[in-house]
Amino acid sequence: MLESESVATLLTVEQSAALADEYRAGAKVTMLAVKYGVHRQTMHVHLKRHGVARPLNILDEAKADRAARLYADGMTLAEVAAEVGSNTRSITLALEARSIPRRPRGLRAKYRPDE
Repeated sequence: MLESESVATLLTVEQSAALADEYRAGAKVTMLAVKYGVHRQTMHVHLKRHGVARPLNILDEAKADRAARLYADGMTLAEVAAEVGSNTRSITLALEARSIPRRPRGLRAKYRPDE
């Protein structure tokens, strides 16, 4: 087999239903992916088949405000996301909601809205 080839892991209908039930009971996608031997993206396909929607990662106001301050103080989107326990897309949405412009990539200068 070539290195670029991958082996698809097929789950039975019963396994697919079981993983959806375990997810609903609170199991994490990453843990279930390991348990069932599938990629975590594949997990979302199975969950969707069972009517389980992906949760939205929406920040509450306190986290969004903190994220905006951290970004304005010079942290990158990835650093802010890691600090507040979110993802870069949610951080970007929080910044947009507060009319904070994105810096060019690689630039870590402080944002100063009054200048």
